[in-house]
Amino acid sequence: MTDGSGRDFVASTDTPSLTASESSESITLVQADGGPTIDLFDAEWILKAAFDRLGFDLMIEGHDGEQILIRDYFAQAEPADLKIGAEGTLKGHVVERLAGPAPMRWSTF
Repeated sequence: MTDGSGRDFVASTDTPSLTASESSESITLVQADGGPTIDLFDAEWILKAAFDRLGFDLMIEGHDGEQILIRDYFAQAEPADLKIGAEGTLKGHVVERLAGPAPMRWSTF
């Protein structure tokens, strides 16, 4: 997904978005369902967070203990952009690189 500008962080977007579906004290759970954007509201802290693949899920962990788990993020054909409130949007291909490579699958011949 690109916006044609060549930028990886876009200051604003008008695309439809998904929203956070569940929240608890320790972790925010979001279900990805194929939309182009996942709205993380005022989560500007993720710009300094750690990104990890957990199977098809994406775990984002902040320095102060904030956590967001996006279920089935990597099960989509193309990774969704993450809308970060007024801060803008983190493009999906950047999120994919921050999370590291997909696990290698071995096959037998």
